Amino acid sequence: MGDIAFDADEARSAARVARRAAETLRGQAGARSGAVEPGLEDFEGSYAERFRSAAVIEAEDRARLAGVLVDLASQIGSAVAAAERERERQRAHAEWKARDADRKRAATAAKAFAGAAGRSAVDAWESFTDPEPSTEPEPRPEVDAEFRGRERARYGDGASGGRSSADPSRLQAFVTTTSGLDTTATAESEHLRSAWASFRSSCAWVTVDRASMPAGFERYVRENDEDRSWIGKVADAFEAAGGGGSPSNVALDIAATGRGGTGPPTAVRGRPDRGRGRGAMGRTRADESRCRRVRRTADERALATREPRGCSVLGAEHGERPRAEPATRRCGAPDRAAGGDSRIGG
Repeated sequence: MGDIAFDADEARSAARVARRAAETLRGQAGARSGAVEPGLEDFEGSYAERFRSAAVIEAEDRARLAGVLVDLASQIGSAVAAAERERERQRAHAEWKARDADRKRAATAAKAFAGAAGRSAVDAWESFTDPEPSTEPEPRPEVDAEFRGRERARYGDGASGGRSSADPSRLQAFVTTTSGLDTTATAESEHLRSAWASFRSSCAWVTVDRASMPAGFERYVRENDEDRSWIGKVADAFEAAGGGGSPSNVALDIAATGRGGTGPPTAVRGRPDRGRGRGAMGRTRADESRCRRVRRTADERALATREPRGCSVLGAEHGERPRAEPATRRCGAPDRAAGGDSRIGG
């Protein structure tokens, strides 16, 4: 039987990377909590609830991911031990087969002198003193790396009205603190993905059950990046409202999504948006539904304050400046001063 496909050095390296990433994530607990708690002070309204909910999900996912990484390192360590046992079994059996071949060659020569009876006695003695090692291969170890980062709803429900208030300086402090933590976590995610890929390619003897963890780790750090971008935009909106103001949730929704109406998303200074679309903006499906309601509500309010288009004359429809009309005239009503009907083509 040939050697097994298992690089022990690559496996040990992957286990070290997983343990280090777990230690890094667990070591960030205090700093992240210290950034969230002050941010929640004086933060009220639906946006405060969104921020609190996102922080809870981040903390839970971080702890769960760290546990998965520690367990993965332990599983890889067990696989290294299993590979060593299998290789030792193969080596012992190969050595026994060589000795057995030597005995058989010697028996052929000795049989002429000792006879069949003498050879039978020798075979019985050697089978007792040098038994054949196990021919049963070591069971292939199984590694499970299952982790999926969760979506975090970030936008308020502006379509239902309401206002939020916060201290923008505290929110900006959250952005500043978590920026370094997120950079470190991202680096660990990249190292882990590389080490995991090397482990998979060099340790094919190991069976992998589920392998969502590398992608889940990336999802976790991406959600953190989007949290930071989102809170930065919210802080800018509060700052624009005068620092201590209470802007409407509609205004915050538009500011946080980086768009007004149905236009494309725009970048906020120091926090460029990574592409376009729901995923790039950090919106969940629920957020996207809320954003549509917000834009619809904003459009309806804008239309309610706009001059009805039916009151324009024919020239306006061809790009000409409409003539001023009497203030008392209603849309579609006859112009009694002119003594005629204002309807066109009637």
